Amino acid sequence: VDISDNLKSAKDPKEAAKFKFTLVDFYDKEYHIEAFEGETLIQAGLRHQVPFRFECGGECECMTCQCHLPFEVRSHPAYTGPAELEQDSLDSCAGSCEDSRFACQVVLNKEAFEGQTIRFVYSE
Repeated sequence: VDISDNLKSAKDPKEAAKFKFTLVDFYDKEYHIEAFEGETLIQAGLRHQVPFRFECGGECECMTCQCHLPFEVRSHPAYTGPAELEQDSLDSCAGSCEDSRFACQVVLNKEAFEGQTIRFVYSE
């Protein structure tokens, strides 16, 4: 999947704050991720070779990159929730719940995500 257009929207890594968090794939394998503030969850995962489904290139169309964000992230003041398009897709996505997001739409920031664990959901 070519995500070069999406990568352009992330901050220049030389200028962005680095932080760490954990991704857990749908096989329960943990990946310790060093991320840059402003990149998406998909971008951070791809840089660390996390093998998840990601079919639409980050356009919020395929619903294959569903993940669950912990309450600590979702309730943090620095966290930005889903936009209307993503929320509409989540509302029609099998297995989604209040902590569901699409990883291609989650923009990372140090304040909300540092030290947290994000779980990916298997999707057909």
